[in-house]
Amino acid sequence: SSAEILRQIPGNSIERIEVITNPSARFDPEGMSGIINIILKKDRQFGMNGNVNLSYGRGRGDQYSGSAGLNVRNSSVNIFGNYSYNNRDRISRGTGSSSISFPDTSYTLTQFDNNISNNTSHLFRGGVDYFLNNRNTLYLSGNYRINDNRNESELNLEYFDKSGNPDYESIRRTAGIGNGYGFELNTGWQKRFLNPNNRMDFDVIFSRNTDDRGTDYVQDFFDPAGQETDPTFIQSQIRDNLNQLFSARLDADIELWSGWMAETGLRVDINSIDNELNSFDVDPTTGEQVNDVDISNHFLYDQEVYAAYFTLGSEWGNWQYKGGLRAEQTFTQSELRTTEEFFENNYFSLFPSFFLGYKLSEGEDLVLSYSRRINRPRT
Repeated sequence: SSAEILRQIPGNSIERIEVITNPSARFDPEGMSGIINIILKKDRQFGMNGNVNLSYGRGRGDQYSGSAGLNVRNSSVNIFGNYSYNNRDRISRGTGSSSISFPDTSYTLTQFDNNISNNTSHLFRGGVDYFLNNRNTLYLSGNYRINDNRNESELNLEYFDKSGNPDYESIRRTAGIGNGYGFELNTGWQKRFLNPNNRMDFDVIFSRNTDDRGTDYVQDFFDPAGQETDPTFIQSQIRDNLNQLFSARLDADIELWSGWMAETGLRVDINSIDNELNSFDVDPTTGEQVNDVDISNHFLYDQEVYAAYFTLGSEWGNWQYKGGLRAEQTFTQSELRTTEEFFENNYFSLFPSFFLGYKLSEGEDLVLSYSRRINRPRT
């Protein structure tokens, strides 16, 4: 996930961050917000260079992190490697209340919850850039991460009747552990032409990520006198999640004539998701587990997106303008294996974009932009 990626990137490895508030047709139109482009540092010094960083944060929960990197470069090749470690404790407390009214009954509910969790992760990154000449670069990089997490929580629910008198109380305790791993391989070719404004990039990415979790729930019920009223409810759940992504793109920037720049390219994204949840009700006396078929499910989702785009832009005095069009063909197929249900949704979409800017002064711009976006389903 994006949050997990951000947690694992050491701050000292970031060169700069670009914010694109309304992306043009060049970019993936998914989502209603803009794009945050995090550009990592790449050491350009010749010879061998390295760095080590350690940090510790003290708050309601402790946070430890560290990273070590090494870079070797000469006129023909650049080799780099990095290791990052994160260990974070999170502690939270919360309260809430609700009032529920129906024609035949009404009651009030208050809740108190306490949560503590720990997440530990290791991230290994490495790669090589090979400079064929001053205008052609081949590159190969990869990363591998492993993470473990633990969490415990207690939720106290107090129910009151319509007169405000205590009715009953329940205490729900949760304990969970999880682990996962993921890797990403990235390779490509960057070509620059005699005209410095012309360039071509070919890039391929494959990633695979898993997230496996086990969680136990124990809930007890009490009357206003504190006596247990119902048998203890015990539930155990196991989640296995797998996400695979293949992405390839070809981008070209071309100066058609003086001051007029065109962007064009092709992109393929193939995503495969396999999510399985098994939920069991546990007999508190015998320990026997019974699969709850109303909750357990196994869901598969495959999505393929094929895209092509073209944009054209220029400047005239203090004015800047740019327009473009992106065409996408999407194929999706879903299977709820638990019930043997299949779903298919294929669609073609056009995504125009337009940008108009006027430079008022140094550091001040007036901007008008438009783009069509899409929200694709998420699991």
